[in-house]
Amino acid sequence: MSILGAPLGHKFGLNYNIDWDTLEKLERARIRYSDEKVKELLSSVEEQEAACSLADVKEIIENAGEKYVCNKFESNDFLEELRVTIDGTEFKLSISLFPKKKKDTGISMSVKDENLRATLSCRTKPESIVKFLEEIASWMPEYKMIEEKWKEEQKKKELASDIAFDLLKRFAEEKLESKGYSFTVENTRYQYRARIRISIPKGIEITFMISLLEDFYEELSQIVNSLPSRI
Repeated sequence: MSILGAPLGHKFGLNYNIDWDTLEKLERARIRYSDEKVKELLSSVEEQEAACSLADVKEIIENAGEKYVCNKFESNDFLEELRVTIDGTEFKLSISLFPKKKKDTGISMSVKDENLRATLSCRTKPESIVKFLEEIASWMPEYKMIEEKWKEEQKKKELASDIAFDLLKRFAEEKLESKGYSFTVENTRYQYRARIRISIPKGIEITFMISLLEDFYEELSQIVNSLPSRI
């Protein structure tokens, strides 16, 4: 599944919301990486004189062993569609048959739940198509590691943010309570930011937004220390 279609944070099991810029950078990296790999693999596919039929691909899959599963095959006047699973990766192949010239547009391939697709020549050998799918399936763990590595980095940020928030909370309680202020300290869990609200007499409230991933302590200390005592 494209990560941009998932709720922020929740798809990754993280407690913090992730900003869209970060998600878009990850998605672009995945697309660029997959495009380069697909281009590399397509360069080695072999073609034949006659147009390929997905029925021939289906036959090879069905005779290839337990790791290869034909999930669905459909053929009519409008299209051929084949869904197969190889080593746990589910592929969808389709050829448009109507109008007749559509067939020359090629064989569409996509991977279920991933933003990964390719177009093969309509004259690609069936054996070469199966080999192409095998190579994609073997490469999928490496492809998925892009997201896993990113998730690990986000978890490190989350831990650093929690530690920073604990420091912030203890600092605020020590300084602002000693000065007699009413205040709240909140971890917004949005883009690793915290909020301090300080109530001042005559209906005035001061709000600070603090980036927990930056070195905020010295600047915040100067601000809080400059506040007059209310005791």
